[in-house]
Amino acid sequence: MLVAILDSRISRRSCFILAGTYRIGCFGDSFTEGFETASGHDYPSFLQEQLQATAGHKFEVINFGMEAYGMQQAFLMYEYLGRRYHLDSAIFMPFKFHEGRDNTFFYSSVGALHARYVLDGDGFRLVTIDEKTRREALQNYYSLLPPAKYWKYDAQAPTLFSTFAAWRQAPGFNPFYYAIWGRYRSELTQLYSMLFGKAAKEIGKVMVVANDDAIESVANYKKPGVTVQTSRLVASSFLLRAPGGHLSALGNQLRAAEISRWITGQKFHQHQVPVVSDSEYRPAGDEEILSRTSFAVASEGWIEIDGQPVAGFFQHNADEPDFKKTRKVDFRQQDIRGLIQLQSGEEPVFMPVDFPVQQGSPLTVRLSSRGTVMILPLATVDCIARFLCRARFRGGSELQHMQMKHDRHDFEFVDERHASVRNGYFDGMELMLSDRLLLHGSRQHQLTDFMRRLVLIRSPAMFVNQFDLKPITADYVYLRAAAGHYVNLERIPTHGSIEIRLRQRDGTVLRLGSYLQYGFVDRNPL
Repeated sequence: MLVAILDSRISRRSCFILAGTYRIGCFGDSFTEGFETASGHDYPSFLQEQLQATAGHKFEVINFGMEAYGMQQAFLMYEYLGRRYHLDSAIFMPFKFHEGRDNTFFYSSVGALHARYVLDGDGFRLVTIDEKTRREALQNYYSLLPPAKYWKYDAQAPTLFSTFAAWRQAPGFNPFYYAIWGRYRSELTQLYSMLFGKAAKEIGKVMVVANDDAIESVANYKKPGVTVQTSRLVASSFLLRAPGGHLSALGNQLRAAEISRWITGQKFHQHQVPVVSDSEYRPAGDEEILSRTSFAVASEGWIEIDGQPVAGFFQHNADEPDFKKTRKVDFRQQDIRGLIQLQSGEEPVFMPVDFPVQQGSPLTVRLSSRGTVMILPLATVDCIARFLCRARFRGGSELQHMQMKHDRHDFEFVDERHASVRNGYFDGMELMLSDRLLLHGSRQHQLTDFMRRLVLIRSPAMFVNQFDLKPITADYVYLRAAAGHYVNLERIPTHGSIEIRLRQRDGTVLRLGSYLQYGFVDRNPL
């Protein structure tokens, strides 16, 4: 009966047909591979478990994902390996950022040359790396006069152009690129649709998981057997994000639930979206001892749900993109004695301090200009312990996007790292807790602002003061789910507390009870 229902629904949606043992291949990059999670916590593994439990049939889901692959590389994985597994269907998960991997022969992050597909008339073809050795290929690619294929089919500028450009100012595109006129913007979506169409013609069914508008447009080409499904999974919560920006184990579990729903057409009410909020917890009993200590006693810290670690404390490395927070915090080594939470909810941001904090202490912003100082009241701190406090802002619930007006000046925190002040010229900015300096702001665009100041002497309202913000003690602290952090949605309560753990130098673990709360609400994304 289930097979008949699925067959009728699937035929209408051009999705999957289930009969006997059904084998699915998943192709993509590190998000498919399950990078930054433990073994078995990738979305294909969860997908197999969920399909087996829900549909009542035997499924085999094989993970062909590979770190740093673009979608063309993922399709080559299908061509040379995946098709040998006699797949009944395939799932591809491309992203818009794959453009930088797919329109070139060289992906700099891994330092390797690779073949690529190009449009050819009404079809496509594979342009291979013909050199006998990798060294020879790299020498040809970086020579002043590389082979013609590198001039014609690589969107990156040839070395000859880079040689005459200023340092770090190399042209970002190749004017000789074959698709530069007419169809450069649509080149990859056309290619993707043809590649997926070829796979669907061979194995019957292909699902494309679209995480952004660019990939959704693949559906416009209407290839037989190819279904494009738009993901509604919003991985904004730290519970769903790994330090390097990939999905956590819990995020992969929700990703699998979304795909499983598409395949079977059933609703998974048990797979709801976790929402994190503040807790009004106050320590009592034995925990009062912990409330009087500091983070400086701990080498590491993490938070737990139902006794299972779900996230740890991480910081941002200066040489990494902003979305990555991969440096694990060592509170004792960095002399971090306390944290002040500046942003609440699903993406908490903490400012480290090297001193104990008193309940009710005021947070102020100090702006200086030409020897004068202006102080703006910003918040007070509400502490559940002398080393753990929350900022309670005036005129806003959190730091990000908070705006204030004072003496005709418009003051705004863009995020924890950037602030701006309009209507006036200011040389410096500092964030103070009582009389202690917490954060220093350095001006951006100093030369531009200086010239504007000379020209607009009588028009201070035209000035926009932009500041880069940096804590004094250490960099900001964030919560992220690491590889071993996993909580099974099937086994935990639908709501409860998130608790803090601190590991001391001697290995003992200190416990601080409910600091945050979680609840799973049906946002109807899955």
